[in-house]
Amino acid sequence: MNRHPLFVLSIVVLSGVSSAVLSDASRAAVANPALTAAQDGLISVYSKKLDEVYLRPSGEWTGYRKVLIDPAQVSLRKNWLKDLNATRGPSRWVSASDAQELVQVAAVSMTKMVTDGFAAKGYEIVTVPGAGVLRVTPSVTELDVYEPDVGFARPEALFTKDAGTATLSLEARDAASGALVGVVVDRSTASQISRINHTTRTSNVFWFDTMFSLWAANCIAEIQAGPAR
Repeated sequence: MNRHPLFVLSIVVLSGVSSAVLSDASRAAVANPALTAAQDGLISVYSKKLDEVYLRPSGEWTGYRKVLIDPAQVSLRKNWLKDLNATRGPSRWVSASDAQELVQVAAVSMTKMVTDGFAAKGYEIVTVPGAGVLRVTPSVTELDVYEPDVGFARPEALFTKDAGTATLSLEARDAASGALVGVVVDRSTASQISRINHTTRTSNVFWFDTMFSLWAANCIAEIQAGPAR
């Protein structure tokens, strides 16, 4: 896990953000993407940069130039809160509300990075479904932030190699028909550099944003390439 006892990850909570809760259907799709893809007629496509990519073989991929992006759905690794607090003294315990704030910020970041990625590639970002619109739903599961800051009674200098890990997923559907046209799943690490680093709030937010941004760019590249490559 590359966890070290002297590292801070402070998450800046954005005001007015509602929590993004992963739906049961999305959890099932992430848990077994191959089964979900097969049931919807998708085929597995080899990718050099992503763990699993499934696309509809008959999809008219070049026809989509408008994208409707759903708010990202986020869930923490199972027992994350319990496991983390077991390594800390009571003055450094993370509360359920702290964990929810972390989920909210991750959802905002993921949604922004996916939106920015499509916009950078010339897609029009729309807010309603329609013909020629691709609807994408990004999600983050198994989110594991190694050392979140909860306002220690005494400031501490904390260090880590990586900021954390997560499973990142994206479902792409035809917005008009609702037909599933693509699924991407990737297990990612918010890597810093190849040694132990003093980590601040700013640097950790930066590394998680970087992970989401790179992943979004890779997803878009796979969608643009289509099943015939």
